[in-house]
Amino acid sequence: MTIDAINQWMNKRGAELRDRVGLMTELEFSSLVEAEHATVVWWRNHKRGPKYVKLGQHIFYRWEDVLEWLTQNTHDPAKRVARKRVSKNEAEAA
Repeated sequence: MTIDAINQWMNKRGAELRDRVGLMTELEFSSLVEAEHATVVWWRNHKRGPKYVKLGQHIFYRWEDVLEWLTQNTHDPAKRVARKRVSKNEAEAA
């Protein structure tokens, strides 16, 4: 089987697999989070994005992994701890 044949098979099976298992493509994920595709690739390469599934050369994201990643990256401004501003004189005295 050639690489082209495998890619064609993956494209046909990919839609079925995505529906059955709950996967989205890298482009679908980038659209969901409103980020450039290159940014999503950078996140993946630098271990900043959600977990992913690699099948051959194809990258997919599971919905539950994306939701977990979004939850982990949710920041509540009400829980933010305000830093006390320290003057230069106070810093030198400490």
